[in-house]
Amino acid sequence: MRSLVLVVIILLFSTLSGCLESAVDNDPIDPPEDDVLPPSDIDNNTTIPPQAEIFYDVVYANASTSDLLLDLYIPNGEGPHPLLVNIHGGGWAAGDKALHPESAAMQLYDSGNGTWAVASINYRLTNEAVWPAQIEDTKASIRWLKENAETYRI
Repeated sequence: MRSLVLVVIILLFSTLSGCLESAVDNDPIDPPEDDVLPPSDIDNNTTIPPQAEIFYDVVYANASTSDLLLDLYIPNGEGPHPLLVNIHGGGWAAGDKALHPESAAMQLYDSGNGTWAVASINYRLTNEAVWPAQIEDTKASIRWLKENAETYRI
């Protein structure tokens, strides 16, 4: 019986010892270079339907390292227009808000037949700020959009 208890205790400690490591790795993650187009290349490929009013690089918050920007695509007309917020992919480590024909935000705009507004946001990537800064930036963009809804007819 003593040996069984001893084995259980040893297994328990060996299992839990891995849990004592820090859950957060503060080493920045380098974004993959081959999957990310530089913004200049993306901007050259952007095709927005003519029925949209476009606001590029709108500052929605100030971070310690840089301004946080979003792009707004607002359908022509009085509004208020329903709004879709595009949070680009990349696992918080890579990506950009800029629209290009294959982007999720462009597909969202197209799927609404030009009746939905789209806000495409940038946030601090993991090589710029430690988690949960990315979520805080996303929440800040939503707050800014709510505060400025009347101005942008959303």
